[in-house]
Amino acid sequence: MKKQTFFIAITDDMKLLMEESGLKNPRDFFEKSISLFEWAINQKKKNLQIGSWNEKEKFILHDPFLEAISARSDNNG
Repeated sequence: MKKQTFFIAITDDMKLLMEESGLKNPRDFFEKSISLFEWAINQKKKNLQIGSWNEKEKFILHDPFLEAISARSDNNG
């Protein structure tokens, strides 16, 4: 796959996430973001839920975009 160069403004939210995660540059931030997004899409294609839990609480992610992927997967057999 041919790599393309693009420029994007780094927002304060992105800077904060980079600091919290220890990522040093925007490229690393985007590579990790894309990997996580690809994983989420693949989970929804399998009709799996995405969430986190421990012995005290449970959280299931409900995102309209990702839910639409599940619906399309259901319709495509």
